[in-house]
Amino acid sequence: MIDGYSRQARLVPVLIAALPLVLLGAVALPRLAATDRVVAVVLLFALLPLFDQLARARGRRCEPRLFDAWGGRPTTQLLRWRGPVSPSLQARRHQALERVTGARLPAPDEEKADPAGADEAYEAAVRTLRTLTASTPVVLVENRNYGFRRNLFGLRSWGCLAAVASAAVIAVRAGLSSPAAEQLPVLGALVAVDAALLILWLTVVREPWVREAAWIYAERLIDQVERLDTRRGPGTALTSVSPLTPAAPLPPVPSPTVAVLTALACELAAVTAVLRQTRPVVDVPAGDPNLYLAGELPSRDPGAVHHVVTTVLPHDGNRSAAVVATDVLRSFPTIRCVIFSGIAGGVPDAGDPDAGDPGAQDPGAQDPGAQDPGGDVRLGDVLVATDGIVDYDHTWTVDGEEQVRRHLQGLSADMLRAVQELRAAHPDPGVPLKQELDRVTDPRFARPVEQGEPSVHFGAIGSAERLLRDAARRDQLARRYGIKGVEMEASGLAVGANLRGVPWFVVRGVADYCDNLKDDIWDDYASLASAAFVAVLLRHCRPLGADHPVAAVRP
Repeated sequence: MIDGYSRQARLVPVLIAALPLVLLGAVALPRLAATDRVVAVVLLFALLPLFDQLARARGRRCEPRLFDAWGGRPTTQLLRWRGPVSPSLQARRHQALERVTGARLPAPDEEKADPAGADEAYEAAVRTLRTLTASTPVVLVENRNYGFRRNLFGLRSWGCLAAVASAAVIAVRAGLSSPAAEQLPVLGALVAVDAALLILWLTVVREPWVREAAWIYAERLIDQVERLDTRRGPGTALTSVSPLTPAAPLPPVPSPTVAVLTALACELAAVTAVLRQTRPVVDVPAGDPNLYLAGELPSRDPGAVHHVVTTVLPHDGNRSAAVVATDVLRSFPTIRCVIFSGIAGGVPDAGDPDAGDPGAQDPGAQDPGAQDPGGDVRLGDVLVATDGIVDYDHTWTVDGEEQVRRHLQGLSADMLRAVQELRAAHPDPGVPLKQELDRVTDPRFARPVEQGEPSVHFGAIGSAERLLRDAARRDQLARRYGIKGVEMEASGLAVGANLRGVPWFVVRGVADYCDNLKDDIWDDYASLASAAFVAVLLRHCRPLGADHPVAAVRP
């Protein structure tokens, strides 16, 4: 469904970029037969979802470059001690934001010692703030305005090309055949529109124009902190706020029994979208710098739920995963299983002609993938580490043959049992996965390709402290270790969980093919696919109460 944000921030920019070609086609449309005109109109409406995703992808692709040029996200700059706000005002703003979101923000000396870590803390707090203000009209309006300008800027080169192409077609047509007198005003008007749009693209749709909207949106969002702070009850944080009614104090957070860790913002957002009854955890033990959200997921027992806590790593990588896993298990000793959910690079079938081909990274060119568990791995599919994690960066060489030095212990027996029960009940695990995905209606997580459904693949996943963008190395690892995909945090998770004697498990969504064509088009959907399958597995897992015995598989 096309919502208000999609109409203003996505469809309108695409229509503006394509306007010269649309008008050129409209001139030719009356010459078509009536049935052909109907087909053309129907086709245009059928392509609206594709236009929506196209504008989103172009806008998001240019956003990191804009943020780098501006010195960071505007919301982050507004929260920095070294930013444009006076220290006294910044101190009050930080205190209010901490009360509202339950986050811990860095002090001036902490920000100075670790600027990157401080920025990540600010971004985490702002993510919670965006959730709390999701229904605030003034924020919604400015978010749409910023999305419109950002996406239009992302389409700038395409818009210029369309205007020039339209004018060129008109010039060629006029040169090849003298147009009738009644056509001259129409052709002149088309050329005028092309010129006006080209001037618009070159003089208005520029980086300062986008920056202006971004800063207005950031200021409106941060301005809500004081309003939310006045609506909160004493000693409580907020989970959601209506623009008309004050929020009620939060009930205490039950002791969590499952932890779901993530490495990227999109992965945390996906887990949050899947969780039920989410709220910030404010009573975190001293010395734990992480920001936690608590929630619930159904269990195998209809009368009980899994109490879940989730957080995001400050940096991706196995070292960071090991540290955060240790932190979460120290802060929440009732946890009986730690799960890592997020994206990974998939290993496509070695005989697939699309594997490593430039067309394979084009969302419009993707084969939806086979529906058989264990078939070819495709973008948007889910990888489940039922055969554990291969730490392929921790090896030794014996007589010219590379061998893994250690086998990571502690794979959760409860989750493996849940996998077996799921596969017994559903020969195609993609069916319950699709049902869980359909619960999430946020357009951010829309599948980049409308056709096809995700498949689920069970096996081993490779992990190393490196980002792999080498198709040949990917295939070599797959042949040697039999892995389905590659990621960067699972071996660290296993080490950290083993230090505390708690089982672990890993589920990943395929966002790329580990080649030099890697991009972020599939990141959101793959993150959601992973989080949704975690929810599916936990629905087939018995409740893991605090008195539940720790059950891990030892090789």
